[in-house]
Amino acid sequence: MPVPWLREGMGSFFAVNSAVLVVGDGPPAEAAVSALRAHPVFWVGATAEPGVHVMAYADESVLEVRGQRGRFRVQLEGKQGKLWLECGNVVLAPSLKRTLDPSWHLPASCLAAPVSRAALLPVERGPVVFLQGAGEAEGAFSAVTALREALCLAERQVEVYFFFGDLGVSWPGLEEVHQEARNLGVRFIRLSNPSALRVDEEGELLRVRYTDACLPGSPEFSLTATHVFAGEVARPGPDFAELARIFRVDRDRWGFLQSDNVRLFPVRTNRPGVYVLGEARGPAFTGEAGLDAAAIAGETAPFLAGEIFVAEPWLRVDPARCSFCLECDRHCPAGALEVNRARKTVQVSPLACLGCGICAGVCSEHAIAYPGPETKSGRRQGKTIVFACEKSGYLAAQSIPLPAWAATLEVIPLPCAGRVDEGMVLRALAQGAVRVIVSACREECCHYSNGERLAEEKVRALKEHLGSMGLNPGRVTLVRASANAPREWLGLVREIVAGDGTGPGETGMEKCAKT
Repeated sequence: MPVPWLREGMGSFFAVNSAVLVVGDGPPAEAAVSALRAHPVFWVGATAEPGVHVMAYADESVLEVRGQRGRFRVQLEGKQGKLWLECGNVVLAPSLKRTLDPSWHLPASCLAAPVSRAALLPVERGPVVFLQGAGEAEGAFSAVTALREALCLAERQVEVYFFFGDLGVSWPGLEEVHQEARNLGVRFIRLSNPSALRVDEEGELLRVRYTDACLPGSPEFSLTATHVFAGEVARPGPDFAELARIFRVDRDRWGFLQSDNVRLFPVRTNRPGVYVLGEARGPAFTGEAGLDAAAIAGETAPFLAGEIFVAEPWLRVDPARCSFCLECDRHCPAGALEVNRARKTVQVSPLACLGCGICAGVCSEHAIAYPGPETKSGRRQGKTIVFACEKSGYLAAQSIPLPAWAATLEVIPLPCAGRVDEGMVLRALAQGAVRVIVSACREECCHYSNGERLAEEKVRALKEHLGSMGLNPGRVTLVRASANAPREWLGLVREIVAGDGTGPGETGMEKCAKT
């Protein structure tokens, strides 16, 4: 762990490495390398001539990562063998794999091609047909390319038809391109059912047919085209999954390297010190690599000083209690635990720790100290104890006057709902509490990525435990609410309190969790 060399007030300075590792082989990686010119940069997958501040590793790949933000150790493997690099931050910028959207069912013809090839083919006459927006996976990159190529052809007096299912023009400058294309004569035709469009070979041309069932009489539109250019699907390749595994970053439902959590935008991942930019975040961000790179440069700028100040308190592991089960390391959303397998020791890195307390909540030996109001004791006869995330439920409770019926509520803030543990809940019940409510963030809105999911798992396990002891499982309930919805939070709590005194009543925990 980096050693604090100077204590100032409630915190310490930690020595850090100012170098940045960039992993990627396309324009987004080039944008990152350019924006980080104030740092020493290691570029894995270099495809352009590196600057004086860059050390290129064009033929190497990442094999292993150790350490945390400020002091990463990354092992590369290549033709010359293995080597270790040290850096303070990492930027992931792999390129997407683009293929023709299969939803369009195009024939195997050289006249039918993806939109990215429109500029490469010698198109001298029309009509030319563009097909765009058959599915969500095509994304903004395909729409941008299709509109711009359609505009270029229209400027050359080529007749252009633009069929689209869902065409978003919110991309910066895209509305202007769309309007200019219309002014130059591009015919835009909206498809109510893209799957009803058919393209077939007809001699040396292509026949495009579309029947619109939404119009009276279901008329058929038909034309012959010299070329058909269809939208592309941009999907993460196998390298995305491998990078996610090596660097321990969460992916979204499509497999991109940034989970669906708005709190990470624009460039952060769940792991401090590991950033992602451009199309590695998703196809909608393809054109934003330059902006993302500038944001990353701002995030990494403090490391140029060679030291970072971290305020107290820090989580600490008691080696006398630790059984080296590594539950803390498996559940830490930030990968902030430094594990020494040879010595069988675990330490929390203050540079990477988010302070969520999840590690303390999953430690069965109580080896991780996290002092807070949840540890206080006392009589709670007849009370409803609410263990609330301090960034959602607790803020909601503090921002609204509580009515008379809420006099029995005792709202206890937790850094994250995932911090709650079985001992806290059972202790509250043993002290006389009628029921315990765990208040978590909404799904995919947790400040710590997976805290709300962990809280749900813990509540489910607690209910099973209470049932096995002959107690009513309904005495422990989970609710989800955001900080800006205090009335909704209060309504969920009231629904539980107004039950039979032992649970959420007829609506059940599941309704509260989904609301």
